[in-house]
Amino acid sequence: MSFETPPPPAFSPREREILTHLAEGATYQVIAHRLGISPHTVDTYARRLRDKSGAANRVQLALLAVRLGCAVPPHPFAPRDARPPHRAEGDHDGRFEHQTPAPEARRWSGGRDAAGGVGG
Repeated sequence: MSFETPPPPAFSPREREILTHLAEGATYQVIAHRLGISPHTVDTYARRLRDKSGAANRVQLALLAVRLGCAVPPHPFAPRDARPPHRAEGDHDGRFEHQTPAPEARRWSGGRDAAGGVGG
């Protein structure tokens, strides 16, 4: 009697692309931005991937991606903030171009507002 791993399901090129991004830990929003599709479409692809593979969650999809060669597991000594080698234009350090840092007036200023008065 032989116990063999069943062959992996056939995924479309787009499904493999989504699987790769999921394995990198990207959110649906980030994947959508990178690929120029809506987060709802990413969710649809993720559901199809789970249905085809029998995976119950994102972790199992990530493990499947590594097994299929779609993703490389992170090196145990790599810095935690290491970014994947490819980023979509406008995706800088996890922020999109329309997102900006908090204005200076919102940052702690020793209890004083921007005009020099006591803040509340």
